[in-house]
Amino acid sequence: MSFDSAKTALDAAIAGEINALRTNGTLSQYLQNNQQQIQDDLFTTKDNNMRKVYGDLGRAIDTQKNTFYYYKRNKDLLNIGDIPLKRLEQDVANAKTDHHNAQRQYEINQWTSGNRMDTLFGYQVIFVAVLLLAIFTGLWRNGFVSTGMLSFITFALIVIVVLTFVIRVQYTVYRRNKRYWNKRDFSSYTGSLPTLDCPTVTDALSKLSPTEIQNALAGYYDDARGAVGGALEGVGGALSGAGAAIGAP
Repeated sequence: MSFDSAKTALDAAIAGEINALRTNGTLSQYLQNNQQQIQDDLFTTKDNNMRKVYGDLGRAIDTQKNTFYYYKRNKDLLNIGDIPLKRLEQDVANAKTDHHNAQRQYEINQWTSGNRMDTLFGYQVIFVAVLLLAIFTGLWRNGFVSTGMLSFITFALIVIVVLTFVIRVQYTVYRRNKRYWNKRDFSSYTGSLPTLDCPTVTDALSKLSPTEIQNALAGYYDDARGAVGGALEGVGGALSGAGAAIGAP
């Protein structure tokens, strides 16, 4: 027996029961007697449905809360993962800064050392000049050097010392690189380079006739052949001389 047949039979049975109650005149009495029970069943079903709907709503809210908590946890985990990355980026930036500072400190130390060496060179020049002046002054007192010679030597030493200091200072101020002591700054060329108006090979060949071009190529070929032949003859002669020298007792 199929489901449709059972449903049809049940509907027929209910319809027959209702018709029987209606025929007997007891249908209204039956409805009055069962009205309270039907209302109680409806209210009970409604309450059950409301409780079910409220329970489903609570579970849906709990699901939303759990989803939000999972989102917050994942965000916290991502933030925890970003902390080492940010620390690594900061370490890289600090390393670059330290490298730049160390390089700049090396440049400062190099400049300071070169400046001190240059100052020491100036002191040495002054010391040598004073020493030479003292020697010639002693010779002048002993009568070995005349007064004119001493004056000339003194003037020459003063000029040498002054020119040395002027040249060194001018080079440091205007020519020396302000960052690297051992480098020199060159003035940049701001003008435009002139372009040469040279005829091309095609223009030169277009002015020649085919006979002239053929004669020129033949001449180049003969010259190249003569040069290669002379070089080979020279190499052969050298090899013959070397063989004769090796075979001699």
